[in-house]
Amino acid sequence: MTTNYLDHLSHEHPLMLIDDFDSSSIAAPLKCYLCKIPIIGVSATYACSREDSNCSFYLHKKCAESPKHINSFYSLIAEWQLVLNIYHSGKRPVGRVRANGRLANSALCKFCSFEIKENTWTYFFGSYEVCVRCAVMELLLSHEGHQQHSLTLLRREACLKCDACGIKAEEPDSYICHICHYWIHTSCASSPHTIKLRIHEDDTLKLIYSIPEMYQRFVKHCPICRDKVEKNYWSYFCEESGYFVHIKCATKLLASGRNFIEKEDDDVLTYLDLLQFPRTCTSSLVKDLIAQYQSDMQSDTNTIKEKVDDEKEGLIQMMILQLMTMRKRRTILKIILMKMLICNGCTHPISTITNQHYYGCIGCNFFLHISCANHLTCQSPLGKCPIVPEDTLKLCKSTRTYKTTMCEACNKDSNGFMYECELCSSSNIDICCSLAPRKIKHDYHKHPLVQRDASKKNCNACLESIKFGLEYGCETCSNTQIHQSCALSFPKTISHRWDSHSISLIYPPIYYKGVRYCEICELEVNPEAWLYLCHKCNQCFHPLCIRPHNVKVGNTIDPSTHNLHPHTLTLNVIPKERYAYRVGEYFSCDCKLEMPVNDLPSMKILYLECAGCNYLLCETCAHELLPRVLPEKVYMI
Repeated sequence: MTTNYLDHLSHEHPLMLIDDFDSSSIAAPLKCYLCKIPIIGVSATYACSREDSNCSFYLHKKCAESPKHINSFYSLIAEWQLVLNIYHSGKRPVGRVRANGRLANSALCKFCSFEIKENTWTYFFGSYEVCVRCAVMELLLSHEGHQQHSLTLLRREACLKCDACGIKAEEPDSYICHICHYWIHTSCASSPHTIKLRIHEDDTLKLIYSIPEMYQRFVKHCPICRDKVEKNYWSYFCEESGYFVHIKCATKLLASGRNFIEKEDDDVLTYLDLLQFPRTCTSSLVKDLIAQYQSDMQSDTNTIKEKVDDEKEGLIQMMILQLMTMRKRRTILKIILMKMLICNGCTHPISTITNQHYYGCIGCNFFLHISCANHLTCQSPLGKCPIVPEDTLKLCKSTRTYKTTMCEACNKDSNGFMYECELCSSSNIDICCSLAPRKIKHDYHKHPLVQRDASKKNCNACLESIKFGLEYGCETCSNTQIHQSCALSFPKTISHRWDSHSISLIYPPIYYKGVRYCEICELEVNPEAWLYLCHKCNQCFHPLCIRPHNVKVGNTIDPSTHNLHPHTLTLNVIPKERYAYRVGEYFSCDCKLEMPVNDLPSMKILYLECAGCNYLLCETCAHELLPRVLPEKVYMI
């Protein structure tokens, strides 16, 4: 391999050409000695060839190879000859002088009007000075970012919205296509084609001119500034890790002499006095919340059992709950095969490993944690009702197992036990939200998270807007907020029949090549949202696919209680793959639902199904058509 050397007037030692010089390999800001513009990215660069010297001397290849004499620089001064020389204010007249206090012994560049300081290499003729930056600029530029036509250098200061970076800013010159009116900053035009950053690992990023279509399913954010990366503007793309960076953010970071993002030191405090999330297993969530609540309130709670008054029972058949032993649990597991046991109270799983005992009625598929059966108060403390704070909420359950009720705290539907205000009848709070601590510590964030009203911002977990109810947010960091249900409901690890290994909850930034899909719904996962990942199989799952919020499916409606269908109907959730276009076309009822495609990942539509007949009845029609059972709610008094 032949090494190119160059003797240049600006340096006493020979210069060696490095074709793929990586500026990030030098832990300091680098500037070209001639044009004073930072050397960034991977590009051809001349450096001092003397290894035994302490020279930190670098030149852009274009600057180093620029001729000493330039003729016909512009038609306006075609008869002039500009000579490369070092500028001394005492040797020749100065250029135009600013009236803002600039030193009189310095000059201004003829084209960009930047100040030319002493001991700076410039091209000059007579009283005119031209900086090396302007001298080596191409008058006509062929750029991959605009392959249709050549770009013309416009030497006129202008405030423009750049078609490359999308930023509106003033620059002394720019490149423009007179045919397409395509207009970009000269600084964007000179952006290197390849850079190296340490955002994830030792990443190599390529300059691209729009986000590829396969990555446009979700909004992308720059890992440096956290702002949105627009799909039609230029950016740097790491194919191996799958992230995008604004060109201005990347070049600014590299110009500072760094190729990594400085992270704040994590707090050494562990906040052991706060309830830690995510929990190892949510099967004991209510128990943990009750313990924390008792600790916060410093008062004992009443121990109750579920009771139903005979006069209020109506058509409800009394359910006799048995305390399940190890032998009975084996029987249940054989009956329900691989289905997960779900508590009818809190709608969270009942782990047969961590929960040694629980209540259950096998025939009705009705199960309760010990905590949900015995340790819930009949009435909530004052202040829990969002509409009438001075009123108390009473614990109740619906007699319609297929009917869901909106929780005012988390804004999620639930068919579990609820605390309801008897006065306004519109305030309902599920068990977990009624016990939710005012302050928690979550592994996702280094600071404690405080319970507060919805901020109307996007949840950091699911990326959906927090429009109503409560959230957990950081009082120190303004961009950290999580749905209350997202913060409490997702366990640290989970087991699922779709994977034989333990599946772990992971947080963004999440890096991988290409796109990945949820193993359950087969829709694309968003690397900027929380995910469940099997590290051994490399399988991804949406958290809401593997652990839906607050709804227990599998409840059945006996055909003897209605005349809509001759077979047993089972409560289920419509799989996402079924509603690529219209949800309603699968329903047997008259209800025709149409949902935007963008809402599909977060949709949760309940329905009653007869698997044998493919009969589907939506929740809304079921509530209207099925006979009412009185009373519709039973209060635990």
